[in-house]
Amino acid sequence: MTFSLRPYQAAKVSEARALMGQGKKSICLVSPTGSGKTIIAAHIIHSALAKKRRVLFLAHRRELIDQCAEKLRALGIWDYNVVLSGHPHSRNPNAPMQIASIQTLIRREYPPADLIIVDESHHVCGGQYQTLLKNYPDAYVLGLTATPERLDGKGLDGIFHDLLEVATVPDLIDGGFLVTPTCLGPSPEAAAKLKSALAKVKVRGGDYADGALGEAMDHAELVGDIVEHWQEWAVGQKTIVFAASIAHSKHIVEQFKAAGIPAAHLDGTMSTQEREGILSAWRNGDIQVVSNCQILTEGFDFPELSCCILARPTKSVALQLQMCGRVMRTAPGKNGAIILDHAGNILEHGPPHIERIWRLEGASKKRKVEHTHACFLPGCGALFVEREAGSVWWVAATQPGIVEQYRFMARKFERMDRSSPEFTQEAKLIVCPACSHAACKFCGHFLKPAGDRLICPQCQGEYSSDRQEQEEREKRLPPVCMAGDLVLLDGNGPATEKIRVKNEYNRLLNVARDKGYKRGWVWWQLKEQFSEAQLRPVFPWLRSEWTKKPSSP
Repeated sequence: MTFSLRPYQAAKVSEARALMGQGKKSICLVSPTGSGKTIIAAHIIHSALAKKRRVLFLAHRRELIDQCAEKLRALGIWDYNVVLSGHPHSRNPNAPMQIASIQTLIRREYPPADLIIVDESHHVCGGQYQTLLKNYPDAYVLGLTATPERLDGKGLDGIFHDLLEVATVPDLIDGGFLVTPTCLGPSPEAAAKLKSALAKVKVRGGDYADGALGEAMDHAELVGDIVEHWQEWAVGQKTIVFAASIAHSKHIVEQFKAAGIPAAHLDGTMSTQEREGILSAWRNGDIQVVSNCQILTEGFDFPELSCCILARPTKSVALQLQMCGRVMRTAPGKNGAIILDHAGNILEHGPPHIERIWRLEGASKKRKVEHTHACFLPGCGALFVEREAGSVWWVAATQPGIVEQYRFMARKFERMDRSSPEFTQEAKLIVCPACSHAACKFCGHFLKPAGDRLICPQCQGEYSSDRQEQEEREKRLPPVCMAGDLVLLDGNGPATEKIRVKNEYNRLLNVARDKGYKRGWVWWQLKEQFSEAQLRPVFPWLRSEWTKKPSSP
């Protein structure tokens, strides 16, 4: 072996083996970014192969696959095969060790496996992983993730039955394995303005939609500020930038180059050779700044990085921690790291170096009331809830062609605040899933939507497939509240307070589960420690029915 385990890694490898020895067949190993998850997995793989077990390592990115193969070679394991189209090591299909891209393997014959390791296992709720794992009912399953919390609120307890936490970020900092970052961000007032400006950006899958987010963030003033603040706080440091879109990333790079700073852009459309060339030049010091969009968030290891620029906001805690974690690894001569947060993420989610207690169970949320709709098209009459409907259309912002008798309704919708719940309820044209028709909001005529724009043939009422129409987005001023200075963030604030409450909630739930208490005990324990004002922002969904249920899933 060419490398040895750190003390905390060795302890968790032994603990994982002990759990498997007890017959625990599905374990989620939670370990922060930079703590060596892949090294831990490599040693577990080495042990399994020595016992003549067959192992399948699953990942969803090429970088993660190559990282696993590199660690196995360092341990002297060369008898492996990579299941990834066009990969140079895809020539050993009968090897006992298979490293597979989930996207490729799902379309091929599944190899035999006694142990399945899922990297970045917070993705395991996806359909492809679920389908594949059902074909291995007798295999042991080990998940690896830094952040088991998902944006959609789904828990991982449907796959994993035990959570094994390798170490906390504060523990790793105290042990000298991670560095404490200096965090700068907008003032709370500026962050509130930015959040307000982003309120109309479309949300998809729980996070801001990439295209709409890129439009909102890609503004010359904002891009210019990124360079100015870098020159003030991090000049000369190897820097990674997380942008809101490909176009946004390219514009950031243009601004750095215009200031005479060697910079480059990375995105998923580039060839592997082109990307590797940029990364090599970056590591060698020929490039100081690399900007990317959703490429270098997972499985990218460059310990010498010391500055992270957050130019994209996110609703995801996991993504926030992944981005910040890129600069928190230790390296020779590296004394610290700096995070320049132009997106208000740290104020929203808390600093990356505080303790967070995780659970496999997803967040309990108040169930949405689903209203039943009826189709009044003669001959249809279908009843359906909104999530079963097809395309959702919206009354267009202006109605210049509408006939006189319907102009009153047109003016009503034009005067509405398009971000208001009233507009959501009144101006939505819901398409029946049974007959694919909808009734015009102005004249009641039945029409069948098609394309990106719709005009009623009866009254000329106009509709758009997007609530916030393109013309309206172009007229809306992008957020310029970041034109001011970034300020040092001390780690205190509402986000940190929420994390403190949530940590105690998760800790108490674990105690209640072990002792067989109901959730009501958890709630009363929380109320003894925190005020109503502290609890409600964290648990707006909590109702009395929840407290009566058992604490175990």
